Amino acid sequence: MRKLSTFLLIFTLLACYKADDDNPFLVEGGNILLEYSHNVNSLSETRHTFTDGGRKFDKVLNQIDEVLKEFIYQGDNLTEIIVQEDEGTDHYFYTYSGNDITNVTVEETRNDVTETRNTDYIHDNNTITVVTPDDPPNLFRQRFAFNASGKVTQVESYLQTGSDSYEYFDLDYEYNDAGLVSRYELRGATYRPSDGQYLYDVRRWTVGGWDYFDDVVSPFKNLAASAYQVMLLTPEVFYDGIFENGSLGLLEDKFVTHFSIVNVDLNAFVQYQLIRPKNIVKQTNGLPRSGHVMFGFRPFEFTYAE
Repeated sequence: MRKLSTFLLIFTLLACYKADDDNPFLVEGGNILLEYSHNVNSLSETRHTFTDGGRKFDKVLNQIDEVLKEFIYQGDNLTEIIVQEDEGTDHYFYTYSGNDITNVTVEETRNDVTETRNTDYIHDNNTITVVTPDDPPNLFRQRFAFNASGKVTQVESYLQTGSDSYEYFDLDYEYNDAGLVSRYELRGATYRPSDGQYLYDVRRWTVGGWDYFDDVVSPFKNLAASAYQVMLLTPEVFYDGIFENGSLGLLEDKFVTHFSIVNVDLNAFVQYQLIRPKNIVKQTNGLPRSGHVMFGFRPFEFTYAE
């Protein structure tokens, strides 16, 4: 009951929200992304730094400038991520064929004990199939499909839960006329190999989408060339700050004004990353300088160079 009441409260707040016609406040500023800070002036503040004209992740630091994550490149390819955990570190090692990721090795070290996980990625035309040592027989762990522009259109996944049962998810993406990712639909089912049946569960059915400012440029759009595939294949490494929800939309040309999720079974509407026009400071070149996520919470700031 408490969970449902929370959903209803959020839904009521959003239902009462009206589009704000106020224009973002304009200031002068540069166009090369150097830093992005989230939850500014709080104990949970994180600061992201960028290199190569804002095209590459560099580090993520906490409020006392301790390095939480470090990103290492060879050329344009991100080859290693070092993540500091409470009791150790996680190392992500990426192997490429050209610009395509073919393997990710994760070394998790806790209390001086290291465990290693290997994942292979098989590229075939417009698909990437994920292969692991624990793959379901005659199935696959995940499969990504892409359109002619190289953007993801579908993700399917299987995870064994019993001798004759697998958890199956089908995630489909849609794009608007401008080519920006605008909607997704996620359906979950139980799959039985013995009879090939998919038993869909409406409780695991969600839809969601992205909306964009017309006149605010995404500060992260230059990351797409070097980070799109990496963020898609290993999203947990980037689950931080404004990247917490709807990361694909952040790599588009326009800046995301909100990302929404609807659970079909509960008809429960949850909206993340809502950035009202009057709560954002925009530079004259269209890039955002600062603002708030949701209703005045989670303040963020961007720093640029000329």
